[in-house]
Order: sequence, then structure tokens, then C-alpha cells
Amino acid sequence: MSYANEYSSSIDTPARFWGDKASALPWFVTPTTILSKDENNMDRWFADGVLNTCYMAVDHHVQSGRGDQAAIIYDSPVTNTKSQLTYSQLQTQVAAFAGALRDKGVGKGDRVIIYMPMIPEAAIAMLAVARLGAIFAMQTAVAADFRHAIHHQHRRFGQLRIALAEELTTCAFQKTVFVERGRKI
Repeated sequence: MSYANEYSSSIDTPARFWGDKASALPWFVTPTTILSKDENNMDRWFADGVLNTCYMAVDHHVQSGRGDQAAIIYDSPVTNTKSQLTYSQLQTQVAAFAGALRDKGVGKGDRVIIYMPMIPEAAIAMLAVARLGAIFAMQTAVAADFRHAIHHQHRRFGQLRIALAEELTTCAFQKTVFVERGRKI
């Protein structure tokens, strides 16, 4: 199907079009209603479906036999640093960090802010939060020194020491993940 036909179909029959596209996703609970309205008459897509972004981005690929393929290719022209993570390696690291977050009380519906530069560990943190069903916001600059404002626990992941803030009273987020010490970017 050409782009023009795809576009036209998405506009003319959006529920059918996106229902067909969604059928290719690995749903935990397949939606029976593609497009509906909420109590405020706002569109709701796949309201009765359940999926997990982390599962779709990592685990599904490992289960589909792509575990040895590159999932993340990191190439920093600033530091001349290059690295790769396979889907299997990514799955292991995401699971470990999700476990650390869970041990600190992060769960479904919690709000987590991630203050990290764009390094592979930032993707690992985002995926770990999503694996738990929590909501994250990403800040791609290394945050100011939080040590005076929060109590934090350290966890070593590769070359980085990650600090998980227990409390940060200046925002509505329940947990904060940031790089305390790590590689230069």
C-alpha cells in the first residue's frame, strides 16, 4: 500500500486502520474497542487493551530470537566513546535496574524523573521505569548537585554510580534517578 493510500485510510477509517496496525503489537490484553469516547467526550484509543512499552521494546525482541542483535548503539563524538548493547544484554540490565527501583518502592503509577545525559544508562533507566508501570519524565542534562536536598541510595551499573532519590520536595515526582558520577559526555 502506498503512503497516500495509508494516509487516506488513516483519515477515512481511523478505527479500522489503527486496529489493523495494533494487531501486530504484542498486547498483554488485546483491545476489543479501538476508538471510544471518555466521560468528557475525548477520544480514547485502545481503552480496554493492556501493553507494556518495555516489553515491546526489549523482551519481545529477545523472545523473537533477536537477543544477539544490537539494541543500543552508542557513539559519542564528544568523548569518542562507542559501545553496543544487544537485546539480551539490555534485558538483563533493565531487569536489574527495575529490581533496584522496585526495592526502593517504585511501582505502577508512580512518577519518576530521570536526570541523565543521553547515555545508554538513560535508556536503561527509562525502560526500567516503564517495565514497572511507572511514569517517567526525562531531563537530558545532568542535574545540579542534589546531595544537600535529598537522601539517596547508590547502585553501581557498569561504569556509573546511579543515585536514586528517596524524596525531592521541589517537584511532584516521587522518585528521581540521576548520574552522580560517571563517564564524561
